[in-house]
Amino acid sequence: MGLLSICGYEKNDVDKLKWSELLFVWYAGLIRGAIAFGLVLRIDHNDVLFPNRLVITTTCLTLVLFTTIFFGSTVGMLGACVLDDPHAAKEVDKEKEETKSDLKVSEHKESDKVSDNR
Repeated sequence: MGLLSICGYEKNDVDKLKWSELLFVWYAGLIRGAIAFGLVLRIDHNDVLFPNRLVITTTCLTLVLFTTIFFGSTVGMLGACVLDDPHAAKEVDKEKEETKSDLKVSEHKESDKVSDNR
């Protein structure tokens, strides 16, 4: 089972995720860092393997703050540009329901014609 299947991106699914939605989720996922910063803080002060612990900690904190501020402040703009308007989505859903009901009515009429011909 692939990651896209887990996320609901099925090939023949009517309500599959769009690439714009996957892009938005990926972009929002770039805002991270709490776990990385916590792991950096766990490095022992006297550790021989990491003599530059303070440089590593400062670099990690800088990257965490930068990604959180930059990507966090731009994720709203990306959502406005990439994602559909929710009101328009409701109209599309109504159109889908009407199409489904029209198909059911036409199938019912065709089955009535077949049964009448017998």
